[in-house]
Amino acid sequence: MKPIRPFLCLLLSVSALGILPVVSEIVTNNPTKTKEELAAQRQAACYAAIQSEILDKLNPTISIRDRFSRVMTPLPEKYYAHKIVSETEDGIIHFEIIHINRIAAKPTTTVVATGTFDSSKGSLLLKEEENGKYVTSAQHSLTKKPDNT
Repeated sequence: MKPIRPFLCLLLSVSALGILPVVSEIVTNNPTKTKEELAAQRQAACYAAIQSEILDKLNPTISIRDRFSRVMTPLPEKYYAHKIVSETEDGIIHFEIIHINRIAAKPTTTVVATGTFDSSKGSLLLKEEENGKYVTSAQHSLTKKPDNT
């Protein structure tokens, strides 16, 4: 029984040596992202947060029949869009929410809210125009539903 134990230990150590270089190659071959890739990733996260927290609440919903029809449906007469104004090195993105009115003969655009997106925390804040403080999108007057009570 004693001669088998060193053989098993030798077998395990050889198999471990075969696995370790593969793990070390995976760790060392992780590509680092460039500044452009990081900026694009932060902007994509900002677009997704604005869409889910603000624009989905403001823009009219399209019926399932229209969404899956073969005919392309035109944009509604009034809808909201967003535009990125600036981005800092820290990953804070400043944006504007724009109201587009297509009822008039010439479409008009109006900035209705400004905000920031902190990509490190994933927090989206809108600026209240009355007091200049930043609040979450659910507390902002643009997306807050009026109380009917």
